[in-house]
Amino acid sequence: MRELPSFFGGDSEQVEIFRQRCFELGAELVDPQTLLRRIRSDFEGISGEFLWDGEWHQFQTPLRGDVQVENLNSSLIVCTKLPFELRPSASEIQESLGRVNHACRLEQISESPPILVDGSHNVCGVSNLLQWLRKNVGKSDVMLAMCMKANKDHTKIAALLKGWNLVIFRLTGKNYLSLSEARKHYPSA
Repeated sequence: MRELPSFFGGDSEQVEIFRQRCFELGAELVDPQTLLRRIRSDFEGISGEFLWDGEWHQFQTPLRGDVQVENLNSSLIVCTKLPFELRPSASEIQESLGRVNHACRLEQISESPPILVDGSHNVCGVSNLLQWLRKNVGKSDVMLAMCMKANKDHTKIAALLKGWNLVIFRLTGKNYLSLSEARKHYPSA
């Protein structure tokens, strides 16, 4: 029995692991491609055009963050491999993108003052978040409130957060970074 097609949209170093496993299973590894163009990513969300069935279609989504552009492209690639009867139409994609909500991913919970909630919880996530904030808000206009699990790479995360306005709080429960440990890693908070 032939395996279903697989897609890996991550780091190029890791793709070789997936390529080898697909070869072993006799599965197709779908090559990444760019199905998006004319992308604008800002405080209002993401807009641009996507390629579907050989034609370009406009879209707008309230999702924020440049990483969401990559996620959208990966999702479209996967959808191109769906059986015809399961594939969404371009208008269904447009409609879905217009109403999609990804809780706690640069989610705006207040307009005045503007308050965003983001669930970044590792080095890559924090790096992407800070990059977006620099581009769309400005470092001096941001106050970050953070609660982290104890098992994260706090040395690297602290280096990324250096110079940002930071408040640390602790949730009750297992595995959260204690306030005393947080002070060691994030002394300016």
